[in-house]
Amino acid sequence: MATYCTPQDIIDRFTESVVLRLTNTGNSELGAEDTARIQDAVDEAQAEVDSYVMMRHTLPLPSVPASLKSATVDLAVYRLVLRRGYDQEADSEFRLARNDAIDWLKQLAAGRASLGVQSPAKDMGAEIDSADRVFSRDGMKVF
Repeated sequence: MATYCTPQDIIDRFTESVVLRLTNTGNSELGAEDTARIQDAVDEAQAEVDSYVMMRHTLPLPSVPASLKSATVDLAVYRLVLRRGYDQEADSEFRLARNDAIDWLKQLAAGRASLGVQSPAKDMGAEIDSADRVFSRDGMKVF
């Protein structure tokens, strides 16, 4: 599986204090336990993203576009929110970002959005392989 984002990408986007609140470990600084929780959320988000991307592209991708990184960050952060406990008032922005990411991924899987990277497209056609013909027009003239 390709790496679409890292725990540091989440920290860079949301600041360390927000990420500490999301990991809900009670630590005053990011530690190994916090990083492990973030990495688990990232791994799950990347697997979810792969399930959409593989509908149109061969994995792994040759490069990770910014749009894919952003969607993965949004999904990973929402997973952290759910693990901590969802607060409808405080966490609605995370839910909206997650919903936008899923909508974009659905568009991507349907072919209505683009990653903007050159990768061999997945063969969407059918291939039939069979034995040689037994009956033909010329062979049936005898009957």
